Amino acid sequence: VQCCIAPTGVQVSTSWPKDPFKGQVGWDEKVFRGKTIIGMSDEKSAKIGFERFVKRVRLMEIFCSSKVYFPEGKSEIELDMQLAFAVPIDGYIWTSLERVSVLEHKPNDYFLVCISAELENIVDGYYRIVGVREGKTVTITFDKL
Repeated sequence: VQCCIAPTGVQVSTSWPKDPFKGQVGWDEKVFRGKTIIGMSDEKSAKIGFERFVKRVRLMEIFCSSKVYFPEGKSEIELDMQLAFAVPIDGYIWTSLERVSVLEHKPNDYFLVCISAELENIVDGYYRIVGVREGKTVTITFDKL
């Protein structure tokens, strides 16, 4: 006898599903996007500004009303690191766990971080933050999917 326990909303069948999304549990997708393009006076200033942006993201100093907690002894994000996000909603603080699933940095030119939800929690989906510097221009995109 074989047995497998599946969470509510997981499709289980004996053949490949014809509609793999049918009956799945999940919230309606909420997408928040932002893009900022900053023109600097010269390339040196753009490089300095770009690395300041990277530092703020690594410290998770990017959310207005939420607070991000690091594992003990850590103060900057690292690849695969677990983070705790505390989000105030309706007079309560909702705390859930997230994970740094992607972290790439080419100093002065490119930065990418993706923070993904762990299990079902207050943050459904993931955050993706990208920074690109081209000459005197820095472009920052923020996606919450």
